[in-house]
Amino acid sequence: MERMLTVPDEINNIIREAFGKDLVRSDVIVWRYFRDQRNITGQMYGEEKAQKIFETTPDFLKEAQCVLSRLHGENRSLDQPD
Repeated sequence: MERMLTVPDEINNIIREAFGKDLVRSDVIVWRYFRDQRNITGQMYGEEKAQKIFETTPDFLKEAQCVLSRLHGENRSLDQPD
C-alpha cells in the first residue's frame, strides 16, 4: 500500500527540492523552525512567546526576500529566448 504523506512531510519535501534547485538559502531545518514559530502564533499565551517569535521575523524576512529574488531570476530566464 502506498504511504500517504502528511502536510509537514509534503512541505519538507518541497523545501528540500527548492533547496536543491537553489531557490532557498537555508535547508529544511531552518524552514521547519519558521513553520513551528508560525504555528505557535495560533495558540500564543504570553508575552515571552510573542517576543521569541518576533525576534525570528528578521531571519524569516531575509529568507523570504531571497526566495522572491531567486524566483524573479528564474522567471527572467524563462522569458529569454534560447
